[in-house]
Amino acid sequence: MYGPPMYAAPPVLLRRRPEARGSVALPIVGLLLVVVGGLAMPFFGTGKFAESSAAVRDLGVWVVVLNELVVLVPSALLAFAGTLDSVVFRIFYTILGVLGVLVGAVVELAAGGLASYQGYGLPKASIGVSIIVGVVLLGWFVGFAFLRGLALRLVSGLLLLVPVAAHVVVVRLALSSVPDTMIAGFDLAALGYLLCAIGCFVGPRYVMRP
Repeated sequence: MYGPPMYAAPPVLLRRRPEARGSVALPIVGLLLVVVGGLAMPFFGTGKFAESSAAVRDLGVWVVVLNELVVLVPSALLAFAGTLDSVVFRIFYTILGVLGVLVGAVVELAAGGLASYQGYGLPKASIGVSIIVGVVLLGWFVGFAFLRGLALRLVSGLLLLVPVAAHVVVVRLALSSVPDTMIAGFDLAALGYLLCAIGCFVGPRYVMRP
């Protein structure tokens, strides 16, 4: 039989890919609780805030809210990176972390230069420790970008348990010095982060697709 040779179609290569499922509701609800509890709830206690101890009064409600925001942004990236096993969110988390380390290094260099200009000598040990910490943090954030699957979900979930513990500890240490509304806000935020962590542990649905 004449004519061009017949070739079989190449086999379709299937890969195990993540697909969102109902567990994505956990970080969504959790982050809403953090926003209401950690960012909005302190304002409901502003009237009583001035009656608290001098240390808490000097801290100010805005400092509390800004600290909550600093924790919320990377936590949100972690929550969706783990729950969805998402390349996009883990890359954003890495970029944010690397930028944070670089900004911290620039600020420390500027502070060190200012101290040297004013005649203050910085101990070499502290400089060495700062360099080591910076290198370790950079290595961590870059390494996180390569996590995937179960490793990504477990690491993200465990990291999200840190703000849970932090909020619980803060509330227990400051029960007598902050308004009840602020304590309720910390409890809501802790619950929100816990839901985010559970979402990471549950993870997405995995399907075989090209």
